Amino acid sequence: MKYIFITTISLFFSTIAFGQTGVLTGIIVTPDGKPAEHISVSLQGTSSTAHTNQSGRFTLRSDTGNYQLGVYSVGIKSQVFPVAIRENDTTKIPKIVLEKNKQQLQEVVISAQRGSYQTNKASNSLRLTESL
Repeated sequence: MKYIFITTISLFFSTIAFGQTGVLTGIIVTPDGKPAEHISVSLQGTSSTAHTNQSGRFTLRSDTGNYQLGVYSVGIKSQVFPVAIRENDTTKIPKIVLEKNKQQLQEVVISAQRGSYQTNKASNSLRLTESL
């Protein structure tokens, strides 16, 4: 009888622990109102991340609580919004409008040197059907 009671209590608390999740959905658009695809969205302090689809929509699943929603991508200004995820509920956030990043990237210079390759000496990994 004692074991049945302990098992029942354990199952009850494990059901409560796993049931404390919710869903966060939203849409992200560009400054001109078009859907923004491939934008990274994450709940800071968790491992919950997603990317927007072709319609600019995203969906995140996480434990219930108050979080900071981060929106990131190359060429846009990173933004953070407070959100609350409720238990067994879908939280829809208002439309997020991206802002262009006005910072310029620094110049990148790529240089190379030409090595001294000897054509009369074949590589050990090269298998030729006729000689050089």
